Amino acid sequence: MILFNEKFKFSMIDNLMFSLTSEILSLYDEKKDWLSVRKIAIEKNLARKNALSSRIRYVNEVLSRVRYLSEAEISFYLNQANDNEQRLLLWIALCRSNRLVREFATKLLRENFLNFKTEVNVEDFDAFYFDLSSSNSELDNVSVKMKNTIRGRIINSAKEAGLLTKDNYIQPVFISNTLCKCVAKNSANDLSFLPIYDADIKRLLQL
Repeated sequence: MILFNEKFKFSMIDNLMFSLTSEILSLYDEKKDWLSVRKIAIEKNLARKNALSSRIRYVNEVLSRVRYLSEAEISFYLNQANDNEQRLLLWIALCRSNRLVREFATKLLRENFLNFKTEVNVEDFDAFYFDLSSSNSELDNVSVKMKNTIRGRIINSAKEAGLLTKDNYIQPVFISNTLCKCVAKNSANDLSFLPIYDADIKRLLQL
């Protein structure tokens, strides 16, 4: 079972990074070794960055996320998933690897959805962050600039995953029972990172 990263992470340098992540997962499918994947990805400049330091940062960022996908999920991503399902898997990996994103997904995005609130805006995020910081003092030490940056990264990642519209309206997720069961093999609770009803999750797992 893949466990969560319990630490808050503020070095989120980009959004879902769909193209780079897909290339790195394809490379892993060939090499089956993350160290080899990292070396090749940097040498071949899969991140398409001029500076070596930037190449390293982007590859490391992707690896820090995809290593929270199971072998079954990686196989599904490469061999069965459509574009939408791939993006949902990257969102799930991001949630597992970053506690702040996970808290956002479960305590703001999904809670708003379940309570029939139609959107997640900047003010919602700031209120969510303030509430979270009351019980997690490390969040108080983050600069305003960093907080605004990570807020933008998280919200934009949710948009890229198809969970929010460009106007920040919540988009309910309609997933296949195949994807549902694939994620649930690790933990059915991970499906709570998505705006989906418990009854729908239960129904999909029974198909």
